[in-house]
Amino acid sequence: MIYRHTQHGVAVLLIVAAAALLLSLAASAPAGQMMWLSFLILAIVAVLFSSLTIEVNRLRISWFFGPWFWKRTLPVSEVKSVRVVHNQWYEGLGIRLIPKGWLYNVSGTEAVELTCKNGKVVRLGTNDPGNLLRTIKAQLEELESSPPPHSKA
Repeated sequence: MIYRHTQHGVAVLLIVAAAALLLSLAASAPAGQMMWLSFLILAIVAVLFSSLTIEVNRLRISWFFGPWFWKRTLPVSEVKSVRVVHNQWYEGLGIRLIPKGWLYNVSGTEAVELTCKNGKVVRLGTNDPGNLLRTIKAQLEELESSPPPHSKA
């Protein structure tokens, strides 16, 4: 592993905590079992989206939420370009389809945008955009400079 970074979803956890507070205030009303179901759903969301881990090795860029939830992998060889971007606040948290492609984010507005050779775009939210960008660029440069595999004639 060349790079591994986990960003904790402070924003997600604050939103879940605020929703839980509102539910607990509403729980004094005679709502019964539905309140407990709502708390259970909030707890599941909090666990699944509590963090976003991004890993880069020589061949792949991988990312997943919380305890290996929604793991995705992209071969480095499929990446055409990479850059640091700022997400708009309204683009949200979690897994989002945005106008340019897919956004994976747990907190903040900084992200690294990967443009694939097929035109697809993936944005990975991170609080470590500089190091992630440098790592991916280094892998792209290494891939470009390595000699092609020899073919047997």
